[in-house]
Amino acid sequence: MRYKILIVCVFISLALFGASPAADQSEEKLPPLNVSKQKISFDPKTVDVGAMGHFLGLMEVRVTILSRSEKNCVFECYSLGCGGISATERIEVAVAEGPVVFDFSEVATGANSLPKSARVIYSRNHFSGVRALVAGTDEYIEYTLDSPQSEMYPQKGDKVEFRYLVFDSATFDHHLATADFTRKVEFEMGSDKLWPWLAQAMEAMSVGDERRIQVPVKIADGAIKWLREPEKSKTIYASIRLVSLERATK
Repeated sequence: MRYKILIVCVFISLALFGASPAADQSEEKLPPLNVSKQKISFDPKTVDVGAMGHFLGLMEVRVTILSRSEKNCVFECYSLGCGGISATERIEVAVAEGPVVFDFSEVATGANSLPKSARVIYSRNHFSGVRALVAGTDEYIEYTLDSPQSEMYPQKGDKVEFRYLVFDSATFDHHLATADFTRKVEFEMGSDKLWPWLAQAMEAMSVGDERRIQVPVKIADGAIKWLREPEKSKTIYASIRLVSLERATK
């Protein structure tokens, strides 16, 4: 898996730095998380959850360890560049395939690789929104992020109502008639009935917010009924708007 990095003042995509494979660093003895003037490096097998490395140069980069199990380590890499444009990626690597090294030196070519097991499970940037792995699946959804429209954020036990429109493509310029004429869905937050992809797409969503989503049909759950002929589609293109919530009674 190649993980190249290109810096342009109007766009940031992780990887001016690269993450070197274990074969290149086999003789280097690393502490759990090492930060030098030019590098951030860590051993995914021993690094402490919550450990953070910080680099400040032409761009600002923070690497934070989010979780670690017997098999995998998940870390987040946040970058901030020209004009305040930011990007975030969460990456999962096998603990047996470290170390991971981010190299910011002038000799770094950006052509290094992450360990073979690495996969980006979440990415977010100012221009394209979010691409995220849906829990319990190998499928990704994509959704936009805009400024919050209120300070009313759903909490566990709240009842929420969404309105939606379905579109014919990722351009979102022509909406379709649906098999569900109500064009609304209701859920209780935290319940087993809340579709996993929708739970992900609701990240930091407040009442009044609207998002454009792209959901693979194979993991769409009940949203399949939004399509008249789901067997002819691979992806659902829709806009969802959180119109109301009812707080759970204590």
